Amino acid sequence: MQRADDLTALSRQRIPLVEEYYDLLAYEFDPLGGYQLCPNQRLPHISINADGYRGRPFLQTERVLLLGDSVTFGVGASSDERCFARFLEEALGVPVAD
Repeated sequence: MQRADDLTALSRQRIPLVEEYYDLLAYEFDPLGGYQLCPNQRLPHISINADGYRGRPFLQTERVLLLGDSVTFGVGASSDERCFARFLEEALGVPVAD
């Protein structure tokens, strides 16, 4: 059986742009969930909007809301426009909040 440290090191080797996702994003305390992303962050491949979520500001016209984990967030996506929400938005033809 592999140790947790070994698995973490392996995942860091396999995720593109891993430093941005795990080392450069800033978090703050959240009484409901333990922590949340700090709003208004801009990294080379990731932007966090004023509400603390990935991508552009909410349009207030979104018809679909994605909830999830690293896959929904798009860890490893090369840009905000390459994450799952943007693909889903294109496929459905409606605004998606992620």
